[in-house]
Amino acid sequence: MHNTSITTISVHLDNRSYPIDVGTGLINNLPTYLNDHKVGKKVFLITDQTIAPLYGHHLESILSAQSYVVTLIIIPSGEAQKSFKNAGDLLDRILELRPERNDSVVALGGGVIGDLAGFIASLCLRGINLFQLPTSLLGQVDACIGGKTAVNHSTGKNLIGCFYQPKLTLIDLNCLNTLPIHELKCGMAEIVKYGVIKNTSLFNYIEQNIDKISEFDPKKYPVIWRHLIVSSAMDKAEVVSNDEREAGLRETLNFGHTIGHAIESAYTYGTFSHGEAVALGMIASCKISVTLNIMTPQVSDRIKTLLTKLGFGTTIPALPLDQFLTPMSSDKKVKNGKIRFILASEIGKTETRNDVPEELVKSAIQSLFK
Repeated sequence: MHNTSITTISVHLDNRSYPIDVGTGLINNLPTYLNDHKVGKKVFLITDQTIAPLYGHHLESILSAQSYVVTLIIIPSGEAQKSFKNAGDLLDRILELRPERNDSVVALGGGVIGDLAGFIASLCLRGINLFQLPTSLLGQVDACIGGKTAVNHSTGKNLIGCFYQPKLTLIDLNCLNTLPIHELKCGMAEIVKYGVIKNTSLFNYIEQNIDKISEFDPKKYPVIWRHLIVSSAMDKAEVVSNDEREAGLRETLNFGHTIGHAIESAYTYGTFSHGEAVALGMIASCKISVTLNIMTPQVSDRIKTLLTKLGFGTTIPALPLDQFLTPMSSDKKVKNGKIRFILASEIGKTETRNDVPEELVKSAIQSLFK
């Protein structure tokens, strides 16, 4: 197991610290990891229809071969699965099988599976073991690190959930090779975000390697993609270690997300992927920052240029502004009725503002309209 090609990143949280292991072929090592944690024999392997044929059935067979009693639960793909009703239905299925507290949920998939399976693991018997195996780039660099679990509510995204840390997050770089380009792009938006909010050298690295990265071919450039993932996972782990429950520092991870989530919601979670919406949210946030004289137009252009070179769109179809503002007002980051915006001042630096005038938010959103 002490393979030199494994990079281990630690999330430090007192008695709930855990490793994030990054390497190739790590999915095949899952039985060894479970043995090391001395978990119970029942494993609830939660995945979706897209991932099951790629990795789900394979993982089920290698765990079964090690005498684990595996229940493979396959749900449809997509954000719509993150509902309270779905979580209840899945808990019904699991509880019928009489789990014990030392049994495990394995979340095999992207951010949706990570959020939903993590939420279920936290509720079952007040918490059973959780192992995150993110197969999407978004899951690997963001969604499946840090213990945020949630389902969506009709009034907004991720409004029902809790912080529940896994025992381990396993990032198998081989999973990148089966991802379609739009999935790689979706995760790439979050990687750019880390560059903007805290990691100047990562942002510079993306700029310097933009021609290769924008091919979205991890098989051709494995060293570059490994660097992007390890850097981002280290950034996320560091933020979570210092502020698990989003008292301050962790809020910076929401750069581009307040308007991004509103865009996802306004077009009913189908028109724009999470990554596309976040990219648009970052562009709108830059517009706000420039207007407030927090950021220079040159920095804003640099961010927008990078996102454009990565193939992100910069416009959205016009809709009534209330369709964006309503979900923003029920956002988790609202404090004392004021929306808190994470605004970048320069590459690698942010500030949090709760005094952004509504008119400015409206004009930033309108600036995206075609």
